[in-house]
Amino acid sequence: MNCVNAPDLECDFRSLGQFLDRSGKVGVIEVVQCRRCGHGKTMPPLPDVGFLYEGRESQDFQPDARRGFSHLVKDVAFKRDAKRLLAQIGGNVGSILDFGCGSGQFTRALGDVYRKGTVTGADMHEVPPLELADKAYINSRDLIARDQKFDTVIAMQVLEHDDDTAALLARIVRNVRDGGKVVIEVPNISCPWNRIFGKYWD
Repeated sequence: MNCVNAPDLECDFRSLGQFLDRSGKVGVIEVVQCRRCGHGKTMPPLPDVGFLYEGRESQDFQPDARRGFSHLVKDVAFKRDAKRLLAQIGGNVGSILDFGCGSGQFTRALGDVYRKGTVTGADMHEVPPLELADKAYINSRDLIARDQKFDTVIAMQVLEHDDDTAALLARIVRNVRDGGKVVIEVPNISCPWNRIFGKYWD
């Protein structure tokens, strides 16, 4: 991987230590970060990560937090984040696809605050998550088959879940119409939560 700050050089990775694999499916996970550009990645690389998300049981779906205080706090935060996101996108947002919507909680919050168009969640599972049971949802296979185009495609906290970033980006971009917008958000490995909670940040 070429370094963002020094394109002629490979990234100079250093270990940030070992982290918990609460799924029990991978074993020991190490996070490394480039000393020059700050890019981080997890080791070992996985050629196919689909098995990590079967049954929506990983911490990414927070299955134990569908109701209660944690869910309420996330709802408030997600609605605030959704308003900020719409303001940042600006202009004609139109129809929105939330690619890799996970639990669907942010997708639902975005739909609650966005009244000018449709918000559709998309993920690898055949049936929608509980948060989107009565909302627009399409599974990844049908998304490819329909070749449906959206005005805006967002992929929030998605890229870091696949080791083939270029192929995943191509899958995301193919869903936006010509002249549309693609919005990508990835985790900040230097965020305050990481510094405060360390390996328990999530």
